[in-house]
Amino acid sequence: MDPRIFGPKRLLCHLVVLGVFVVCLRLGWWQWERSQALGGAAQNLSYALLWPVFGGYAVFVWVRLLTMEIRGEQAREGNGDPVLGRPDSDGRHGVNGPGTALVPYVPPDPELLAYNAYLTQLNESAKAKQAAREGARRAG
Repeated sequence: MDPRIFGPKRLLCHLVVLGVFVVCLRLGWWQWERSQALGGAAQNLSYALLWPVFGGYAVFVWVRLLTMEIRGEQAREGNGDPVLGRPDSDGRHGVNGPGTALVPYVPPDPELLAYNAYLTQLNESAKAKQAAREGARRAG
């Protein structure tokens, strides 16, 4: 058995999710009985259908979290795509070794750096002008 899925901590979480699912089913059944006792009130009928959906959602989220964690481990080990869960094309480590990033590093563009510096300078001068106006307003 895979310890990532059936480890001691995971078994406890499995039991908690199973308990939530059973409780939601029981609440749905209770709501159904209550709606029948009241002559089929629409609100109780809708709750009777909604409680099992809540329980199913808890199971869905738990399964999704488990699969995301397994895919994340595959990515850290470099033996799988964390987004799609597929193994690497050659079955070994990624191009840059284990745990490669999804997006390769691209060195910054000097023109873009200059433009960002210019925008930073404009922002600082605008803040200085605004602070001077507020100071003059408080003084005057």
